[in-house]
Amino acid sequence: MSGQPSYRNRVRLTLLILSALVVSACAAEEPSTSSQPTQQPAPEGDAAAEAGPAEFVAVDFDFPETPTELPSGQVEFELVNDGGVVHNITIEELDDTLVVTAQPGQTNGGTVDLTPGTYTYYCSISGHRALGMEGTITVG
Repeated sequence: MSGQPSYRNRVRLTLLILSALVVSACAAEEPSTSSQPTQQPAPEGDAAAEAGPAEFVAVDFDFPETPTELPSGQVEFELVNDGGVVHNITIEELDDTLVVTAQPGQTNGGTVDLTPGTYTYYCSISGHRALGMEGTITVG
């Protein structure tokens, strides 16, 4: 019976070591709780790329949030559809080019090349433009 205490001690020691390894492994995987924000360098390139996408918000039969001015060149449009039906952005002066479509609750993007001037955008879903889903943007 003198072998049993040393066996128990070895089992306890083994369990203690395993517990310590598990605790240290879990601590190593915890996310950083640093309160300092991570700063990334500003991207280089044209103003359109630096400004990010031009955000258009569609709700029911309205565009309550849209840009009024955009830079010329390749411009990314982002359509946030907070309405209950499908919406899109179409540009009249570009031969009624469909830029982007978004289902209800969806956000989608599309890119279009714009030269300086004034453009009329609208939702080309049947009847939406007549209900007021249109506006103008100035491209510089």
